Amino acid sequence: MRAGGRVRFPWLLASVGLFLSTASWCGDISYIAGNDPGIVRFNHEATRAFIDGADLGQAIEVGNELLARTNDKGRALAIKQLVATFYTFAGRYDKAAQTYPVFSQATAIASLSKERGVPRFADAATSIAAMARNRRAVFINENHGAPITRLLPLELLSKLRAEGFQYLALETLNRADAPVAHGCIALVDRDLCQRGYALDSVTTGIYSHDPVYGALIREAMALGFHLVAYDVFDAGDDRAGDAGEASNLASVYNNDPSAKMLVVAGFDHVAKEGTNMAMVFRRITQIDPLTIDQAALLGLDPKLWGARAAVPLDRASVVFMDGVALSTRPGAMDVSVYRPPFATDREKAGWLALDGRRVPTPLQRPCTAYPCLLTARRVGEPTSVPEDRLYLDKPGDAVLFLAPGRYTLSVDTQGGTKVSRMVVRRGSNPGRSTL
Repeated sequence: MRAGGRVRFPWLLASVGLFLSTASWCGDISYIAGNDPGIVRFNHEATRAFIDGADLGQAIEVGNELLARTNDKGRALAIKQLVATFYTFAGRYDKAAQTYPVFSQATAIASLSKERGVPRFADAATSIAAMARNRRAVFINENHGAPITRLLPLELLSKLRAEGFQYLALETLNRADAPVAHGCIALVDRDLCQRGYALDSVTTGIYSHDPVYGALIREAMALGFHLVAYDVFDAGDDRAGDAGEASNLASVYNNDPSAKMLVVAGFDHVAKEGTNMAMVFRRITQIDPLTIDQAALLGLDPKLWGARAAVPLDRASVVFMDGVALSTRPGAMDVSVYRPPFATDREKAGWLALDGRRVPTPLQRPCTAYPCLLTARRVGEPTSVPEDRLYLDKPGDAVLFLAPGRYTLSVDTQGGTKVSRMVVRRGSNPGRSTL
């Protein structure tokens, strides 16, 4: 977990994966430097949240308390990054967007439009799949604090599978020096590709506690992708980490000369410049990956494109200027994807339906005490990453996004856990019965 690929926080002592890649843990992980009781308590709650998704509400509350008492800007950034990540795990994408440090570039789109004419917008997934037809690798980045950037990789899966892509490499996956297991490569979670869903545990990965990421992993396996763990947790610095990650990806091609692979990573890891992972990968394999940036143009005002631009407001787009795909960093990023402003409030965030894969499922006053955590898992999957999860810090109704099927719904408060069963069907309200 190296924010921005090149941004480092001096107060962030441990990258998330550094200590979580081992088979066992002794005591708490020191994510934030210091022996202050508030820091010690936060490190304890953060450790539990990352290892098994436990007590997310507690980790969020303690993190916000610590943040309110923190004056050092560097330490505050580190705490914000961690708390925002927990918000994504807990389905509070609105709070994550408010909390996560902003690394996006404010590009002068208006002046660019004046120089090069009226832009043309094309569906991002369709355009990228067409560009990838004769490529052997596609590298796409995400903003860890904005899980909507996991929607485009999800949309790409079936299209790239049709173009012969067989491998999906994900930064979230915990890597082990292990042989291929059930068709997947170097996973700590050796049964993942047989089981068919991610565990809500660091055994599978880190960012995959997020239900949207869980949906991405589930669909990839259903489509027959071989998952690849490539992240390096024990490198001394970013340069060594990117070099190790590039080497791990290159090994897939060494073992399968016909390999075609989609790689999902954070921020600048996919940039073909300097010592970034994509640049090192190109140098050691002689394979030029198609690099896709989702961070620079994420959520920018559509008015920046000019009054004559027909900007789609409901999807991500590749922007063509004079017939050429726009890149805010030519040479480093082949394509910069534009996604217009998007809702993070669940009642308005239609993107959480994941292009119809999930159904918005309203629940009236589901909690009797607050804060509370709602968790919906498919029946028979008690340890899975939830289909959806929602942390509520005040009274109100809730909306979960669930694929049609049967679910176990747990409602966790300080007073205990209440469990019920629910059935989700398209076009109808869920039926619920207490267990």
